Amino acid sequence: MGLGSTCSQDVAVNGSWTTIKNPGYPGYDHDLNCQWILTSDPLSRIEVRVVRLVMESSRSCRYDVLEVYDGLHGQQNWNQTARLCRRSQVTQRSASHGLLSSGNVMRLRFKTDGSVSRQGFIIIVRSGEHLPCH
Repeated sequence: MGLGSTCSQDVAVNGSWTTIKNPGYPGYDHDLNCQWILTSDPLSRIEVRVVRLVMESSRSCRYDVLEVYDGLHGQQNWNQTARLCRRSQVTQRSASHGLLSSGNVMRLRFKTDGSVSRQGFIIIVRSGEHLPCH
């Protein structure tokens, strides 16, 4: 499956927590290539927190992976801030404080291979003008 409308979308992020799950949660298809573009008000930052992450794991995340990108200067330049595939990567700190954008745009990308599938992921996102720096 290529990058398509069924598993890719634009998400307007505000001050309330919004939940994003992989397509088919719990569980996911093989050969997915999904993305979510998160956008908030121009003066806001975005916070992403991982609630659950159960995927086919490997040390280098070469099978199934959830990637988080910070949109530097909008969507022209993406800076990868996280590459997640193992529960051990979701530390107490990242679960309680999350990943923060430098501006008002972030991108999530979920890629799966053609073999083993697990439950997938649940993340929550919100935006705010005064989110703490970590």
